[in-house]
Amino acid sequence: MHIAKLSEFTAVLDKNDTPAQEAPQSPVVQNISTGQDSPERKARATLYATKVPGQKEGHGRNNAAYCLSAVLREKFDLNESDRLEIMRHWNTKNSPPLDDAELAQAAGNADRYGKKPAGSGYEPPARKTHQHAPDDNLEFVVIGADEIEEEEMTWFWPNRIPAGMYSFIVGDPGSGKSFLSCFLASVASNGGIWPDGSDTIGECEVLMFVSEDHLSKTLIKRLKCAGANLKNIKVFKWLKANNADEIPFIIQENIHLLTRYLNTRPNCKLVILDPITGYMGEANQNSQADVREALIPIKNIAENKDVTIIGLSHLNKKVDLEMQHRSVGSVAFNAVPRAVWGVFAKPKEEWDGYGDDKERFLFPIKDNLCISPDAIQFEIDGGAVRFGDQITAAECNQAISGKKKGPTKKETAKQMILDMLSKSETGGDELLAAVTAQGISDRVAADARRELRAAGKVDTHNPKGEGFKWFLVGSKS
Repeated sequence: MHIAKLSEFTAVLDKNDTPAQEAPQSPVVQNISTGQDSPERKARATLYATKVPGQKEGHGRNNAAYCLSAVLREKFDLNESDRLEIMRHWNTKNSPPLDDAELAQAAGNADRYGKKPAGSGYEPPARKTHQHAPDDNLEFVVIGADEIEEEEMTWFWPNRIPAGMYSFIVGDPGSGKSFLSCFLASVASNGGIWPDGSDTIGECEVLMFVSEDHLSKTLIKRLKCAGANLKNIKVFKWLKANNADEIPFIIQENIHLLTRYLNTRPNCKLVILDPITGYMGEANQNSQADVREALIPIKNIAENKDVTIIGLSHLNKKVDLEMQHRSVGSVAFNAVPRAVWGVFAKPKEEWDGYGDDKERFLFPIKDNLCISPDAIQFEIDGGAVRFGDQITAAECNQAISGKKKGPTKKETAKQMILDMLSKSETGGDELLAAVTAQGISDRVAADARRELRAAGKVDTHNPKGEGFKWFLVGSKS
């Protein structure tokens, strides 16, 4: 397979040493593959593509590839073959790069789904807006609290994942999120007991959206290893209309089709989107408005259809933040779901060469409806998830951070004062000066000394009339 070099395109520009100009909005080209200006358009398109950033796994690589193909089609009037050549260079910036078959599909999709022929100006679908009736026709609707019927809380996984609601699972690549999703699908498809010994769940149908893993090479193997009842598991492939296929599912545009599907499958009680960001189209993942526009319909359909929906995504790289702030993008990713669980993996300190070489944890990040849920350890053994001990959230956070929480500045100041006075009596000013010399403020140092005195651990005296000295209680003879 030949992949054209960048120099093959940029050489055209080098002849005149002139900068590339933006292509006209709606160029008219009779033959986009053999037009007289085709090499120059390829060069301009190639330079444009070099400025398009790559994407990480789970951050919408397929959608980014489709959008790039659409731009190359609209702005530069390139045919599918030319677009694919340029996209192969851009694909090297993805982590990891898309398979060539996936890239080719994205390149062709711009033609398949475009409403206008290549060369007439591609226009992506307009963003949907709420169309309101005139104010005179609007009514402010309320309901009395005494009219709201109380319902008992029901659980998909007791005290972990609520039933009939939207939940969220996040973790770094390779931490085991997708293996866990296959485990959840297996339990639901068979009906069974949860690993923590909580109540059983009845057998039901599962719908899985999987945009990253290869269905036949990866997903099906993991489901079999998990012992899933494959007859009860359906996997979304694509949307189809007007004899076309492979139309991507975008939540904001196609949620009504998911509702229609669930109406025909009353026994479908679990929907998994892995990753959910792969089905959010061009939504800005750092925008609360965009993220809510995608997730609120998911939340509503879960509640209206009594279906448990679980979205998966990645953690960001800001390891110094609290876990609730480490989901990629907007805080709305954690705000909309009713339960958020994190998945973390780290190398085992001692590994005998058998089984999983990592320690893995499923731990609570947000538990609005749960009652102090414990974290749970697990490992991946032969492609299947095996659960271990339950541990407290605090123990899990310590294991994840790899370090114990250090003392506060006030605690440090108290210990310094006790250490100094254990050696000799010390004047008040000298005592505070020694503490503040370590970067602790005057106020914190004084508060620490006062609290030690109130606790009866230190005190002052003036034995020789030469000034008060601080001493350690119990050390003065």
